[in-house]
Amino acid sequence: MEYKKGYGYLINSLIVGGELILLNLLFCLSLALFNDYLDPEIFESIRILLLALNVAYIPTLFLYYQKFHEQRIIFSHRLIQNAFKITIAHFLIFSTLLILLKITDLSRFFLLFFYSTYFVILTSWWFFMWLCLKKYRRSGYNFKNIIIIGSGENADQLYAQLVSADTYGYRVLGYFDDTRNKYSKINRYLGSLEHIVMYTQNHHVDELYCALSGARSQEIRSLMNYCENHLIRFYFIPSISSSISRNMKLEMLGNTLVMTNRREPLNDYFARIIKRLLDLAISSIMILLSPLWFLPIAIAVKISSPGPVLFKQLRTGKSGKDFWCYKFRSMRVNANSDILQATKNDPRKTKVGDFLRKTNLDELPQFFNVFMGDMSVVGPRPHMLKHTEDYSQQIDKYMVRHYVKPGLTGWAQINGFRGETKEEWQMQKRVEYDIWYLENWTFWLDVKIIAQTGYKMFKHDQNAF
Repeated sequence: MEYKKGYGYLINSLIVGGELILLNLLFCLSLALFNDYLDPEIFESIRILLLALNVAYIPTLFLYYQKFHEQRIIFSHRLIQNAFKITIAHFLIFSTLLILLKITDLSRFFLLFFYSTYFVILTSWWFFMWLCLKKYRRSGYNFKNIIIIGSGENADQLYAQLVSADTYGYRVLGYFDDTRNKYSKINRYLGSLEHIVMYTQNHHVDELYCALSGARSQEIRSLMNYCENHLIRFYFIPSISSSISRNMKLEMLGNTLVMTNRREPLNDYFARIIKRLLDLAISSIMILLSPLWFLPIAIAVKISSPGPVLFKQLRTGKSGKDFWCYKFRSMRVNANSDILQATKNDPRKTKVGDFLRKTNLDELPQFFNVFMGDMSVVGPRPHMLKHTEDYSQQIDKYMVRHYVKPGLTGWAQINGFRGETKEEWQMQKRVEYDIWYLENWTFWLDVKIIAQTGYKMFKHDQNAF
């Protein structure tokens, strides 16, 4: 295939220009649709409104531009997540501008409609441009020419990633190393390091990836300086064993590059705000509706056996801190409630309690825990203190699940790991699913888990008892 540079530099401008056009068209269309419901005076300020609308777009462009427009390797769930972030950011900035301009005639319903539609249209536009870009690159356009320095395991791993899809737009010309490595997976040996200068003078090279050992700092610095003086992007690949690097994530500590063994999306402040807003929205609705479910269940529990309506128990929360977890009491008052798990035919359960547990209705009071901030709607299920004490000694990485707030439901629960853990492997799998959740959290993953939990409430789960 013939590879061409084409007009790739115009692609980002096309994407951004399209976003601006869609933003303005949608806003004008929304005003027209709500013509009968808006104050007529609002149309006298249309120019100011459009100016504020476009001014609010500028900060979002700087905040999230690189999240999509400058990345070649894009994942669909990241695309949706970033579109949602831009929508929220634009709403906050635009609303602030309206307050400063003393424009209060736009109804909340109008803004809800506009931004809900904007999120859908922005996401659709990005997907459309992504598909166009993939087709464009399959035709041989918008490619970057790459050379790799070194031929070790890290160089092979980089090469495999770069050529894993032609839609990424990378053309690996080959590799340079002291000698040819017959075990290298890179397609072509270009010569020793002393031939790099001559090769780049005779071939167009966009980016150079250096996979030499850090001990060869003088040669690496020389390559870096050469690239900077000849308009070649320079990238350095740390020399770390793949068995370690697969589990390590890069971070910046001031000006120092460090690596951590776990990626946690909820370490991001914005992500925590989004999750907290979802928790507050759902828990507030459930609390407002609480007279509908609290009173009948409370009466049934009280009639079923002597004792309090609510059962509270200390459980392990985020960062290993204990909190009082609330449930409807499903058992007769007993001395083993903080030690023994409920079993399938547990004699301690009442008939009402058995029904509540099978339908998950006993967990409803935990919406108060969510509202107070001790729990989240979605997260690892909180365990009694005895379990934390025992399993933290028996199961590797057990305490990692406490990096996030515990939840009413979780990834482990919808995948069948809930209820009694008769054998250690069951708890081990639960922990694996919990850790996967905290490493892969997205807003949409929470929505998916909530939806599947609701479905399972109507479809009997054999582990619910």
